[in-house]
Amino acid sequence: MGERLTRRLEDYLKAVYELELGGYRVRLKDLADRMGVRLPTVFSAVCKLVEMGLVKHERRGHVTLTGRGRALASALLDKHAIIKSFLVRVLGLSEGKARRVACQIEHFLDDEVVASMALFLTKDSVE
Repeated sequence: MGERLTRRLEDYLKAVYELELGGYRVRLKDLADRMGVRLPTVFSAVCKLVEMGLVKHERRGHVTLTGRGRALASALLDKHAIIKSFLVRVLGLSEGKARRVACQIEHFLDDEVVASMALFLTKDSVE
């Protein structure tokens, strides 16, 4: 597992997770449509995620998250939700703007910063 989980691979992982949550049996075409890319691009990304042990994919089959992949994708979505909530509740951004900005910055904020944001939001809602 020498490959590093890049921003783009994180996005693919989250897309698989969200599609699975929506009840889909995820195909490469579903991911290509969701990510706005061509099938060879998706295939390459899925191969990397398979090598990392985060998804399973059989030739011409469905893409499924492994237990580790599901846990990581869930954590990534939680991180996104905290950042988006902070941007809306603290900075007053619109939902749409906050969603776009959260997508851009979530890859750069470490877990400690996001945990501080979550704590701030929790304290803010109690007061």
